[in-house]
Amino acid sequence: MLQTERNVGRAILSADEVASDGHYCCLSAPDPSDECGTCWAHEKKTSSHWCGESETRCGSCSGSWCRAGISLPTPAPAVTQPPLPTTPPALAPAPSMTSQPATLSAGCCLSAVDAGDQCGTCRPGNWATSTDWCAASEANCMTGCSGAWCAGSSGPVTTPEPVPERPTAQPTPQPALEPVVDPVPEPTPARATTRAPSPMPMVTPTPAPSGASTWLSGTWTTGYWDCCKPSCSWPNKGSVSQPILSCDASTGEKLTDANVPSVCNGGGSSASCADNKPFVVAPRLSMGFAAIAVSGNHGLTGDANCGQCFELKFTDTIHSNGNWGGSHPDLVGRSMVVQVSNIGYDVSGDHSFDLQIPGAGQGIFTDGCTAQFPGTTSGDFDCDNNYGGCDKRSGCARLPQELQAGCEWRYDWYHWLAAAGQTNNPFVDFRRVRCPEHLTNISGSLPDDDGSHPDIDLSSYA
Repeated sequence: MLQTERNVGRAILSADEVASDGHYCCLSAPDPSDECGTCWAHEKKTSSHWCGESETRCGSCSGSWCRAGISLPTPAPAVTQPPLPTTPPALAPAPSMTSQPATLSAGCCLSAVDAGDQCGTCRPGNWATSTDWCAASEANCMTGCSGAWCAGSSGPVTTPEPVPERPTAQPTPQPALEPVVDPVPEPTPARATTRAPSPMPMVTPTPAPSGASTWLSGTWTTGYWDCCKPSCSWPNKGSVSQPILSCDASTGEKLTDANVPSVCNGGGSSASCADNKPFVVAPRLSMGFAAIAVSGNHGLTGDANCGQCFELKFTDTIHSNGNWGGSHPDLVGRSMVVQVSNIGYDVSGDHSFDLQIPGAGQGIFTDGCTAQFPGTTSGDFDCDNNYGGCDKRSGCARLPQELQAGCEWRYDWYHWLAAAGQTNNPFVDFRRVRCPEHLTNISGSLPDDDGSHPDIDLSSYA
């Protein structure tokens, strides 16, 4: 659990806010209409977890505050704005916004106080605006953004307030490349933390054009999910408040002992937490966790990067070795903020970020997931393809329920293997950013130098 005195920018709890016996915060349940009654055992966060310390913190984690099987409405984090009308617009929580009523025929609620009445209790700032991708259709809302589709109502329209105290540096768009005609897909390279991908021409990272010196270019992404204890969950990794939290493979509870052995190969009980899967925050912004490769020419150094957060902005660069991959046109210009949870020293070339995505391939560690989720087979976790994982969205149904949304994100938002398989392992520009609470509330880890890096302005990703 984060030490409150190190929890930069977050309020210290008073005695009457701390969770009492019998209370817990439910972060995920199979039945949204009865989250407390059907909460997954490993998603029940008690006072030993940051999200379970109080009803207020539970709300910050988008959870349901529960007591003895009774669901108590969880208030949204305090924001300065008038009471919420009962229907759509705006994106994820953005304190720098006020609301004006507007009328829409339908809308998408991204987070609500009452899971049984999401349209009637949508949290302030959590309506997707009518021009957002999430609000374009019921399928986009429910499948791609994990929202609730609400028909025939009105909601707030966001009006930006003064610029935040610490301005966020903006990248300069990369020059457009010539379109690729009749691409020929080839096999997906191996995940970063297990073995090197197929040899690729070296691309030396350079600052993005037009003076955006904090951005680096020339690197690309892959994905993996092996259920193993993350490297950054061990002690003495990085300059952070505490190591990245891992979870007990049997109960799903966050582990406070950083020395518990990994569930992979060693017969231990420490595993990656199911909530490390990627998630959509706004139409043009997702968040999640990643391993970094440190032997390429990209400026990352290894253990020192543990717990740090980076913004990855997807570009239209195409892999030159046979034009076998790159970003889908709808992914170009979008961003993903990741917190470093794992380190890969065995990867060469210009590949840097190996995203934690359920169903993206287990690599060489094929025993961890079956130990964490009894009754499954190894092939269920990557559709019998250790390197590259499932090649269709339908394969996500083989994964445990807790991991399916993260697997589906790969196809709905990340656009994996679209355009006849052409779109995979997309290139990114990247920069260091301040870790958002969306991630530190999950990981429990806060970099010591976090305050010296730019914030993510959620309103700019609508």
